[in-house]
Amino acid sequence: MKEKTLLKLAITSSLTGILFLAIISSMLKIPDKSYSEFEVDDFVSFDGKVKKVTSRGNVTIISIEKIELVDVVVFENLKLSEGISVKVEGTVDEYKGDKQVLGEKIVW
Repeated sequence: MKEKTLLKLAITSSLTGILFLAIISSMLKIPDKSYSEFEVDDFVSFDGKVKKVTSRGNVTIISIEKIELVDVVVFENLKLSEGISVKVEGTVDEYKGDKQVLGEKIVW
């Protein structure tokens, strides 16, 4: 085959594949999992709105509203305001029988 023909075939195939992936990905919806369904030591990543911030020394406890209220514990003093949107990554833990997230990364 000629180089021009191969080039046209390669570009057409690539564009078709990208279009197909874009259509498929727009149809996929990942359901939100309820906080109570997570197990201790599960890694979680979610977005939510800050409802309450409590600082005690070098520990900050943030109540974040997602599907339900989630307590996130961060072992540093953070300056967050109620009502802002944040993205949290961390590990589910249990303290005195209640689940909480040990926040490893919080972006606002």
